[in-house]
Amino acid sequence: MAKHPEVQLIFVQSGPTEWDEAGRLQGRNDLPLSASAQASLEALLEEVVDVSPGGVRTILSSPDEASQRTARAIAEELGARVRVVEDLAGIQCGLWEGRLESELAERSPKAYRQWRLDPSSASPPEGESVADARHRVMSALSRALEKVTSGRAIVVARPASVGLIRGAIEGRPLADLWETIEDSPRVWSVTAPRAELRELSQELDASA
Repeated sequence: MAKHPEVQLIFVQSGPTEWDEAGRLQGRNDLPLSASAQASLEALLEEVVDVSPGGVRTILSSPDEASQRTARAIAEELGARVRVVEDLAGIQCGLWEGRLESELAERSPKAYRQWRLDPSSASPPEGESVADARHRVMSALSRALEKVTSGRAIVVARPASVGLIRGAIEGRPLADLWETIEDSPRVWSVTAPRAELRELSQELDASA
């Protein structure tokens, strides 16, 4: 089957985990949705249905449990299938994973403050730079879309991964990552030519 030249991507941020709600950095740890996130799934499904009136056959999901649970719920609602894409995972936060942000601000004030002010200029110890994370998730998205023949797909991932993708598509600087995440609604969509998405991924490959 020939691929549609354009693809509508519907991005869904997976709901919070207990670590998120407690103010801990989750990074790439695999945690389930919190009780409040589970309770709000029905409202999220209604929002997703509203932005995908033509139906969706494929849902691409980050590998963590919270994202997969969200993706499965959407798939059941829409009659779609879920494909787990390992490299859509969140940012690796190294030695900071699981630590309270208030604790990091107290014990590693200079490094943590710099990472919060400009994540493109600092990385967690033994963690992943946001430039590397952006390259990883965009390459993963580009590869996954090669197998999507329809003109619409849903992408479910952690807020950081969704923010990295949105920033890349909209040409936002990496220094604005946290603002991009905060500005992004839980569900948002963009329609773009497949060729442009491939070229963007290739540009990031060349700069990596």
